[in-house]
Amino acid sequence: MAAARWRPAAPSLTPVRPRRTGVGVHDTTHTATTTKDSNGQTTSSSDTTTTTGPGAGHGTGTGTGTGGGTSSDPPPDLCALHPDVIACDKMGTPSDDAPTWSNKNITFAPEDLGLPSGCPADRTFTVRGIVFALKYQPACDVAPMVAPALIAFTAVGVAIWILTVLKGG
Repeated sequence: MAAARWRPAAPSLTPVRPRRTGVGVHDTTHTATTTKDSNGQTTSSSDTTTTTGPGAGHGTGTGTGTGGGTSSDPPPDLCALHPDVIACDKMGTPSDDAPTWSNKNITFAPEDLGLPSGCPADRTFTVRGIVFALKYQPACDVAPMVAPALIAFTAVGVAIWILTVLKGG
């Protein structure tokens, strides 16, 4: 059994409600229009799809249709679409006041950290009646020679660490 079709009583232009689809800045409108005579017979029909926005696209459909991907319309205003984003924040205008400059005298002086400036005194201790002396003088003699090597090894290690972080691995 065939489904009953709606037919207008008089010749009329029967537009189909436009469908709007799309995401973001792309906007697609689809409109189908059918013209019928007094007998309900279709005399003409058109099917139009219009896409606005940046990019390329294709248009297909039945009847007469247009399609395109380029648009001469400017892109929609970001602040009109999303007024609460930080890019649309109203920051006002800066003041025209000139900055005030002042001169200050700064002096650098060595700071005492409370550490001894020389080699510590020898430590003595007794084990089963025998007196032992722990002498720091040999270590104090070698320390100035080893310090540049320790600083160099530390610098190389930090450089490797920074390069590893920068490479992301």
